[in-house]
Amino acid sequence: MFFAVFALLWWIVAGQFANTTAADRLTTYPEKAWALLRTLVLHAIVLTAGIELLQVRPLPLRYVGLLYAVAGFGITASRLVIAFVRRTFRYRWARPQSRFVVLGASRSGIDLYRFLQVHDPVAAKCVGFFSNDPVPAEVQPLLLGRLDELQDFCQREQVDEIYCALPLNQGEYMQELASFADENFIAFRIVPDFEGTLHKNVNIHYHAHGPILTVRRHPLTFRPNQLAKRVFDLVFSGLVIVGVFPVIMPILALVIKLDSPGPVFFKQMRPGKKNKLFPCYKLRTMRTDTGGTELQATKGDARVTRVGRFLRASSLDELPQFFNVWLGHMSVVGPRPNMLSQLEEYSK
Repeated sequence: MFFAVFALLWWIVAGQFANTTAADRLTTYPEKAWALLRTLVLHAIVLTAGIELLQVRPLPLRYVGLLYAVAGFGITASRLVIAFVRRTFRYRWARPQSRFVVLGASRSGIDLYRFLQVHDPVAAKCVGFFSNDPVPAEVQPLLLGRLDELQDFCQREQVDEIYCALPLNQGEYMQELASFADENFIAFRIVPDFEGTLHKNVNIHYHAHGPILTVRRHPLTFRPNQLAKRVFDLVFSGLVIVGVFPVIMPILALVIKLDSPGPVFFKQMRPGKKNKLFPCYKLRTMRTDTGGTELQATKGDARVTRVGRFLRASSLDELPQFFNVWLGHMSVVGPRPNMLSQLEEYSK
């Protein structure tokens, strides 16, 4: 009983962490599915850890994965069925239909109109557009008038939401509209028009003085993604070091030694994160009596040994770099650091 209550409460908490409950009609289906997947994974990790630590066996562990697969399928299927029913029969179970208008016929305003028409035409009805400029033929039938006619229309027709897709240089007018909307209990939403300046992939962060827009926020700027990538690197490189190295490394070391005198491993300083140097390890593929190890090898390079050609062609010379991955210098998936001499050449 206790374990069931814990699992239920943790499902609610995991949903908050994964932002599942924040989904609304402006959230796309892929975003909702990704939020659900994050919730399932987070819930499964903690629940499985609890089962192992507390030695509680509410279910055989082999059934846990099946349980989450069924739960994920069931939740997804139920949401799709509800969306289909609402769309097909025009039921409005959870909330009344919201009537909204769009200010400005910019690309961002028209994109918003298209999105809501496709994803949630039942819960959100576009009453029309207001614009002082000519509008595309697609929304011409929905043009209700000029901007100065908006306020009278909203009061007369009981509009619930105003989406403002005007250029950002009309800040004074936007402030006036925001005050009007607040006084009349109308939701006022700004749809920034970045056409010609920024990409669509913009993230908003808030601080004490206002919002900050970040263009193209990369996935690894999120802490959970960094942790997941590091865990993957540790597990994958650890499996290679423990499972592959003891089998193949003695053979490779022997053939390298028989082919030419010198050490088995080759160490070279490479720039890593924030240009911090680290020793990058490889299997030696060149003769040690030729010098010039800082020069990039070329096709048919006389310095490369017979075994070295095979190691380079098969990328087996990079096997020791899994130690660098395990130490955090490199990653299994990602760019390989260049030689220092190459960086100096590229910077010229």
